[in-house]
Amino acid sequence: MKKKSKVYLVGGGIASLSAAVYLIKDGNISGKNIKIFDESKKIGGSLYAQDLSSSEGYVMRGIRMFEEEAFSASFDLMSEIPSLNSPGKTLREEFIDFNKENKSYSKSRLLKDKYALDSRPLRLRLRDRFRIIKLIFRSENSLEDMEIQQYFTASFFKSNFWYEFCTVFAFQPWHSLIEFKRYFIRFIQSFPNIDTLETIEISPYNQYEFLILPTIDWLKKQGVMFAVNTKITDFDFKDYQEKKTISRIHLIRNNIKDQITINRNDYVFTTLGSIVANSSVGSMTTPPPSNLEERSAAWTLWENIAKDRPEFGIPSVFNSDINKSKWTSFTVTFRDPKFFNLICTNSFTSSHTEGKGETLTECPVNRKTEQFRGDTEER
Repeated sequence: MKKKSKVYLVGGGIASLSAAVYLIKDGNISGKNIKIFDESKKIGGSLYAQDLSSSEGYVMRGIRMFEEEAFSASFDLMSEIPSLNSPGKTLREEFIDFNKENKSYSKSRLLKDKYALDSRPLRLRLRDRFRIIKLIFRSENSLEDMEIQQYFTASFFKSNFWYEFCTVFAFQPWHSLIEFKRYFIRFIQSFPNIDTLETIEISPYNQYEFLILPTIDWLKKQGVMFAVNTKITDFDFKDYQEKKTISRIHLIRNNIKDQITINRNDYVFTTLGSIVANSSVGSMTTPPPSNLEERSAAWTLWENIAKDRPEFGIPSVFNSDINKSKWTSFTVTFRDPKFFNLICTNSFTSSHTEGKGETLTECPVNRKTEQFRGDTEER
């Protein structure tokens, strides 16, 4: 990679932002030679948080549940970016200071008939434990096209382990067995505390303002250019030294088609098949609409470059069955202190399997936020 190389990053999420940081830090690329494209109005990808309106509250498309062992790359990035709120500190230092004072600990993660359950027994049968061990050592090639429910017994999906695992990582029984294996291995060190999630660390405030905005601010100071409302539609390829290289980028900006010629020493990094593509927002009374007509660039780009090019994969494997690939999350907006008051009073109790209640007497949350509203989002 040469200093005068130009670099084009397709997609404005954390992947492109991180790549830009390390291209400057480790690749010795001038920020002025880096350009990031995104079809939306704002950079941030799944972590983008937005105000719907003063009356409707806000919505966040996604968050990261940080964990020391699994998120070493994210923490490395934080170490490179100065905090916007704590002068003289990096994001990593601000993050560490906050988590020293604010420990994660869930008293109960499973509820039944309004009562908290003792979720410590994982209730995994011996055969299911053996199948998990075997799964770890199986090659991914042997697991292709397999669903989780095709591998495990019916009892596995009634275990406390499954309920706790699937609610943390948003898995369904029909999801990919390969993905299940990857997540299991990546977070295996946290499973002794999966009932309390005490290994999970959190950012001081929403991750868009904590992580994305400071990173954008740092990149802008390095001269990195951001092109929003720009849809990358296709690439032209040519053969070079027995490899396929991109020779041209096709894009639409402000409803006008344009092209960018890619020279031999230039680089293109692209995000394909975004998990938040085609997202839509609902409300307390209406579900998120399924908008399948206006396809996201993350998927149409992949479909276009994969035409007659099997080496680029098969997008339809991931997006041909919407009912199996969509998922819904929600954001809660509070406008009165009722919820916080319930947490802080003796009327809010947890019940164990033996029926005894345990009273929560401390309130670890602040009271600045104020009528409850849920904003749902379908992907």
